[in-house]
Amino acid sequence: MPDVLTRGRNFARRLWLPRAIGLLLSLSCIVSVQITQPVSLWLWILLLANALCWSPLAYWRAVRARDPYRAELGNLLLDCGSAGFWAASMGFNLLPSVTLLAMTGLNMLGAGGLAFWRRGLLAQLAGILVGLVVLRHPVAIETSTAQIYACLPMIIAYPWALGLVSFRLAQQLSRRQQELELISKQDGMTGLHNRTHWDQLVQREFARCKRSGAAASLVMIDLDNFKLINDRFGHQAGDEMLRQFSGLLARTIRTSDLAGRFGGDEFGILLPDTSPERALDLIRRLQERLHDMQAGGPGDRQNVRVGLSCGIAGFDRAYDDVAHWLQAADFALYRAKAQGRGRAEVADPQGVLA
Repeated sequence: MPDVLTRGRNFARRLWLPRAIGLLLSLSCIVSVQITQPVSLWLWILLLANALCWSPLAYWRAVRARDPYRAELGNLLLDCGSAGFWAASMGFNLLPSVTLLAMTGLNMLGAGGLAFWRRGLLAQLAGILVGLVVLRHPVAIETSTAQIYACLPMIIAYPWALGLVSFRLAQQLSRRQQELELISKQDGMTGLHNRTHWDQLVQREFARCKRSGAAASLVMIDLDNFKLINDRFGHQAGDEMLRQFSGLLARTIRTSDLAGRFGGDEFGILLPDTSPERALDLIRRLQERLHDMQAGGPGDRQNVRVGLSCGIAGFDRAYDDVAHWLQAADFALYRAKAQGRGRAEVADPQGVLA
C-alpha cells in the first residue's frame, strides 16, 4: 500500500507543473476573446480562480486522497471538462478553442493512452454542454490576428513543458531499469556477479573458445575455516569476511576477469585468455594477500585465519559443453580440499571425461 500511495503522489507531482503552466497560458487565449464580448463579473472571477487556484487545489486533492493515482486521473478529466466550458464561453472562437481542447487532449493521451483520451473527449463534450446551457454565448468562430498572437505562448510553451516532464520520466525509468538490471546480475552482499549471471558469462566464453581455440581458465574457490568463523564469531562476522574477501578478489584480478559468488563461501573466477599455469600465479597472489585476513582481533587467541582451496580447469576442446568444464574445476576443488585444504589443484581433462 505505501508503494501505491508513493507512486500515485509522484504521478500527481509530475503533472503539477504542466497544469500550472497550462492554466496560466490558457488565460491569455481566453482573455483575448473575452475582452471582445460582454462578459459578466462572475465569469471573470471564475476564470481567474481557475487559472490561479486550480493547480494547487488539484495537487492537494490528489495527495490527500486514499488513492492518489485515481484522484489525479479525476483531476485530468476535470481539466478536460473545464477546457470544454471555456471553449463554449468563447463562442468556439476557432484557434483559442482548438488550442485548449488539443492541449488538454494531449495531456490525457500522455497520462493514459487512447482509452483515457476518449474519456477526456467525453469530459470536454460535457463541459461544452454545460457552457452552452449556462452561458448561452453566441457562436463566433472567427479568430483575429491579436487572438492568434495570444494563443502562441500556449501552443509553444505547453508542449515544451509536457516534453520536459516526459524526458525526466524517461530518465527515471532508464535509471530504474539499470538498477534492476544490476540487481539481477549482482550478488547483493559482495557486489560480485551472482551465480546465474556468472554461468551465462561462462557459457559465452565457452562458445568463444570453442570457435576460436582461445585459452581460458575457470577457478572454483572455497574459503577454508569459514564455518568455524560463523560458529565462533557469528554470522555477522562471517558476512563481513565474505565482503572483505570479495573486495580483495576484485582488487587482485584483471579488469577482463569475471568473479562470481555461488552462495555461502563458494566463489568462481573466469579468466579469459589465461592458461592454468597463469591462473595458478593469480591464486598464489591471492593467497599471499589473504594471509593477514582473519576473524577476531590480532590479540584474540580464538582468532581464525581464512585460507583458500581452489580448483582450476583450463578450457579444452574435448569438453562437449560448459557443464564438463565446470565439472572439471569442481573435481579439482574437491581434490584440493581432500589433500589438506589451502591448496590449488589443476584439473586433468581426460580424467573428467573418462
